[in-house]
Amino acid sequence: MRAPRDLRRILVPTDFSPSSQSAADHAGLLADRFGATVALLHVGTGAAASETTGGSALQEVYHKAREEQRRHSTRAMNAEKQRIEAAWPDLEVTTDFANGAAHDAICGWADAHDVDMIVMGTQGRSGLSWFMIGSTADRVIRASKVPVLTVRGPNR
Repeated sequence: MRAPRDLRRILVPTDFSPSSQSAADHAGLLADRFGATVALLHVGTGAAASETTGGSALQEVYHKAREEQRRHSTRAMNAEKQRIEAAWPDLEVTTDFANGAAHDAICGWADAHDVDMIVMGTQGRSGLSWFMIGSTADRVIRASKVPVLTVRGPNR
């Protein structure tokens, strides 16, 4: 088992939901208290363009939809970064994007960037919904090499 170390870098995966914003607020408090930095990560999903089937018209529609999604995600990420920096002006906040299965991308990013803790929101699913759909937070908790703090949304 790895010995605890100083809290220097906190990863906050975000889907821009209220639950993710609550997680970012908790990460901001922790980072401010311990002098850590916060890294916001948004994971996009979807097939790569080379994986799409059909003719060039279908690929063109796919590319336009993906480009619009990237623009929306970039605007939302910038707004979230500004929101956190407004609350904690001295806090260093970075942003990044990844693609793929969310839990794999989150844990891979954490490993590659020497993250000390992951703070993430959870939608609070339970019962049949959780069993059928699964939980990204649960998968991250199981796979992560660092501590994971999960935060329920403001209405939970």
